[in-house]
Amino acid sequence: MPLKSQLVDAHGQVIEQIVFASLTVSSRIPDSAFRPEISTEGFQWLRNDAAPHLQPGTAGLAWSVASLPPGFRMTVHSAQVLPGSAGAVDHLVFTDGFASVSVFVERQSAPSGKPPVAESATVGSSSAFSTVVDGHKITAVGEVPPATVRFIAGQLKAQGAAPAGR
Repeated sequence: MPLKSQLVDAHGQVIEQIVFASLTVSSRIPDSAFRPEISTEGFQWLRNDAAPHLQPGTAGLAWSVASLPPGFRMTVHSAQVLPGSAGAVDHLVFTDGFASVSVFVERQSAPSGKPPVAESATVGSSSAFSTVVDGHKITAVGEVPPATVRFIAGQLKAQGAAPAGR
């Protein structure tokens, strides 16, 4: 475990820092330490048991990346049905061992007649970027600088297609 971790922007400015001044590991952890701190009384589990088992690529095409930031690699490629989506959504996860970026690919509903607009957001150390590629909405989210989610989303391509523009 690192004793100090810093997330910096493209200019080297620290966005977030985690520092351990002291670390003590007990030989025994009491069962009470594993009890939830938030009450779930009144919560209700909602499940869609009728959803079929999905294979990656069922959102439309098989997706890959042309290039990744140094040290990053794809560790997950799955498909799932998310509430409110128009079918299966491909989920890809990229990591460098410390940070990770989740990318969601879903088929766009009927075109609105307006050209697609890329959107980005940053909250603290979390960044998100969304764009449309080949009729699919690509959304990349992670605790990485905005340029990293933008780069990864821009490198996503359908098998046999050229990478998306940045």
